[in-house]
Amino acid sequence: MQRYRYRLLSLGFLGFFDPTKLVQLLKEGTSGGYKLLTQEISIEPRSLFFFLKVMAFGFLFTKRDEEPSEEYDWKVVCYKTNLFSQTLNKNKMQQMLNEAAAEGYVLEHSIKYPTRLLLILPREAYFFMFKRKAGASASATARYEVHETPYGLFSKTLDIQGYDQELNQRGQSAELKATFRDERKKFRVLKQNIAIGIWEESLVPKTARAGQGDPAVPMPQMFGNQAQRPQPRA
Repeated sequence: MQRYRYRLLSLGFLGFFDPTKLVQLLKEGTSGGYKLLTQEISIEPRSLFFFLKVMAFGFLFTKRDEEPSEEYDWKVVCYKTNLFSQTLNKNKMQQMLNEAAAEGYVLEHSIKYPTRLLLILPREAYFFMFKRKAGASASATARYEVHETPYGLFSKTLDIQGYDQELNQRGQSAELKATFRDERKKFRVLKQNIAIGIWEESLVPKTARAGQGDPAVPMPQMFGNQAQRPQPRA
């Protein structure tokens, strides 16, 4: 039998939310073996004082009775673009993601949505939902890279063929967790559109065996200069 839960998280009048409330919602929603359906996260209009409209995120959870129950701890990381330039700092975002990963969390889902400060200053807000098995050790099992692919500075278009090749090359040794579109500063004056990729590299060694009883051979890693391919055995 398939069972469901549906929960709402209000963004409030200014479009902000308390990350601790989202953590509580995710923990309660996934209790008893329920799983978050990331493809079913929705934005719902809500009424405030009968005449003001506020937005809320809707989260759908599901489970099958025959599936074993697993409990998870959750962590939510929020990132907002620069207040005045409205541009993204990929190094800061990457640092925030890896700080969560260092505690043993892995990225489950991420959402980008527009918000405003004092109702007039626009900003793009991201929130990243991490999870780890309840009781698991707080040691990193993955790390993340935020990669930018620029659009043409004047054409404002993306090199489709180059982007395709870039994705497939990186995908050989890492998993693409999410993509977004945003802007960055060029020459400190011009704004340039960018495609953002959130890439996950597993720190849990994958093994390959040449034959029965052969020792495990670590596979190459994607990031950094330490990557080495397994050497053939004599």
